[in-house]
Amino acid sequence: TDTLMNILSDVETVGTPNYLDEYHGQEKAKALIKLHIQALNGNVKGITTKAKRAIAERCCGTPRIAKQLYYNAKAKAVAESHAYIQLPDVEYAMDLLGIDKNGLNPADQRIVKFLLSRENKPVGAENLADVARISLADLKEMIEPRMIQLGLLERTKTGRTLSEKALRLYG
Repeated sequence: TDTLMNILSDVETVGTPNYLDEYHGQEKAKALIKLHIQALNGNVKGITTKAKRAIAERCCGTPRIAKQLYYNAKAKAVAESHAYIQLPDVEYAMDLLGIDKNGLNPADQRIVKFLLSRENKPVGAENLADVARISLADLKEMIEPRMIQLGLLERTKTGRTLSEKALRLYG
């Protein structure tokens, strides 16, 4: 808990540190959400279990994404004068951020659609970064590792391809 409180303090004072982009799993993401509720309560008393679960499932184990979802859901709850952040508030935040039912953001989705349009033939990192409209560094440091961790992307000698799991979900 002390470590997560330090993370929260770092975020509030200096912005989003790089380690918030790392994969940490649903349990740490749930803990981060709880800390944000306690520290940034505002006019909202808390978050329902269903809303918390939805954030944890869709953040892909990345605290930065959990934080974005939480803040946007909280803003919606405050605007609607809800006492608690509810599942519709979280769904609104997901729609606002363009996060799909599997937790992929718009850049991830562009990569999946592009690889599907090429019949899943291997594509180089530079091309995927261009398609996703992100820098090559962001692709290699954030997007690609997360998609590999989620079992959606594979790195081969000739380029990146979608995994069988991704083909089942999106093909």
